[in-house]
Amino acid sequence: MALPADYHMHTPLCLHAEGEPTELAAHAERIGLKEIGFSDHSPMPKDGFDDWRMRFDQLGEYVEKVCKAQKDFPAHARSVQNGVMPPLDLIIGGGGVISDGTSLGQSLLLLLDAIQPVGIMPILLDQNNLLPMLGAAASRSHYLPVQVIESGAFIGLGTVVSVVAAANYGDQVLRAKLTYSDGTEARAEVKFGGLEILPLANGQSARLSLQPLHRADAGLGPGKSGTVTVTGGALGVVIDARGRPLQLPSDPVRRRELMKRWSYAVGG
Repeated sequence: MALPADYHMHTPLCLHAEGEPTELAAHAERIGLKEIGFSDHSPMPKDGFDDWRMRFDQLGEYVEKVCKAQKDFPAHARSVQNGVMPPLDLIIGGGGVISDGTSLGQSLLLLLDAIQPVGIMPILLDQNNLLPMLGAAASRSHYLPVQVIESGAFIGLGTVVSVVAAANYGDQVLRAKLTYSDGTEARAEVKFGGLEILPLANGQSARLSLQPLHRADAGLGPGKSGTVTVTGGALGVVIDARGRPLQLPSDPVRRRELMKRWSYAVGG
C-alpha cells in the first residue's frame, strides 16, 4: 500500500510550524507522498483572536506561498479538471470538528463537502488524534503509518463513490448493485443531486457493479461500467451523486431543504 495523501500541513505563518510550503513539498516528493495539502488555521477579521493562526493581512502571502509550491512540485504533475479534486486512494479525516461530530454520518458529510472527492475510495475517521503522531513517526519509519492504518486503529466510515455528471437535478445518473458474499443483492437507482447508501457492515467486502447513465463518471471513466470490490464501514457504501464541484441553490429555502435531505440520508 502506498503512502496516503497528507492534507494536514501548516506553515510558519500559523506560529507553530517549521518549513516553507516549497520545502515541505520537496520533502513529500522525496519520501513518496503523491499529494499534500496545506490547512493553516484561517485568519480572523480581528487579529489577536489566538496565538496559533496567521494575521488577516498575511492571507495573501499564504496563498502566494502555497501556489508557488503547487507550481514547482512535482515537475511532472498531471493536470486536473478545474475545481475538481484529483482521484484519491484513501481519505483519513481528523480534528475536533470532524472527529467530535454529532454522528459518524455528520462527520462523513463534513468530509465530503469539504474535500469533494471524485472516484471510489474508503474513508477513515481518526477519533483518537493519531495522525499528528504518525506524521512524526514517519520521519523514522515510512511504513509505520501504513501499518497503523491497516491495523484498524481508525474508524471505517465506509466506501464512497462520487459521481461526476452533466445532468439536471433529479435525472437518473447511475444504477448500482451490491452483491454480498452470501449471494444476496442490494440495488440503487441513483439520481443526480442525491446521496444513496447501500448497507455493508464494517470489515465486510462485497462486489459493487456500477452502470452510469448519460456518460456520468462513477470512478471508472465517463460512461464506463464495471465491477469493483468495496469494503464496508459504519455507513456502508455511500454513493454521492451531488456533482463536482458541489453547487448549492441560490434560493435559501431550497438550499436548506437540500442540506436537510443530505443530512437525513447519512442518519443526521
